[in-house]
Amino acid sequence: MKGVKRVRLNLAYDGTDFHGWQVQPRIPTIQGELETALSSFHNAPVRVYAAGRTDAGVHAAGQVVHYDAPTPRVHSKLLRAMESMLPDAIRVTGARDVPDTFHARFRATERVYVYNLLRVRDPFMERFGLRPAVSWNPEDLAAVAQRFPGRRDWSLFATQPDPGESTICELRRVSVHSTPFGARVVVVADRFLRRMVRTLVGTMLQAASGHISASELEEMLQGRADRAGVPVAPQGLALARVRYELDTNEDKPISTVWGDIP
Repeated sequence: MKGVKRVRLNLAYDGTDFHGWQVQPRIPTIQGELETALSSFHNAPVRVYAAGRTDAGVHAAGQVVHYDAPTPRVHSKLLRAMESMLPDAIRVTGARDVPDTFHARFRATERVYVYNLLRVRDPFMERFGLRPAVSWNPEDLAAVAQRFPGRRDWSLFATQPDPGESTICELRRVSVHSTPFGARVVVVADRFLRRMVRTLVGTMLQAASGHISASELEEMLQGRADRAGVPVAPQGLALARVRYELDTNEDKPISTVWGDIP
């Protein structure tokens, strides 16, 4: 439609009190809150499309969405309006025009998720991290992490793929970084399946603690097991960054409890 501009928004949000990304009737979701605010700002219906549909309780430091603006607006005014119209738990960190060929989901070249693991009781971090019930240490977890990268069928580590959705993903990096409160697991891939990262981290913890043997882990990675490990809880997980060919320095996510993602 002539005059319509495609807009990219960078988002950060605390997903604790939301039922995930996707719009659902009569319950709070990130997409629902954002579409309501943007529709009011433009005085016309707006639909947004996200790079990843985070689950209930999952957070984001670098979520990316796009929408086709029904009316022209100055982006600085849009950012100020979103500050007042959105809940405090959702922040639009950047806005700019992009070509109409841009798609937040299908044009992404890489996604980065981070999971916070806690080794101490911390009243400020337990909203954004998990203290596992199993015994673990960062060194053993890092050794297990080296087994995961590769391009393979990850259906054993996921739930409810969309009809026709490929379950082949290229897991490019899994790394473990010690932190003052425990460890941070960074998982990088071209794409992810639903609940895949939480299942990966849960499986890593069970393998690092000896609850899953090396041979059992290999069977899981080759897709020959009945199931993978138990997924960890959502509160430690954040979509930290989504990368595109047209990224600029302004698209770097804000600093959060999940660390700086270059």
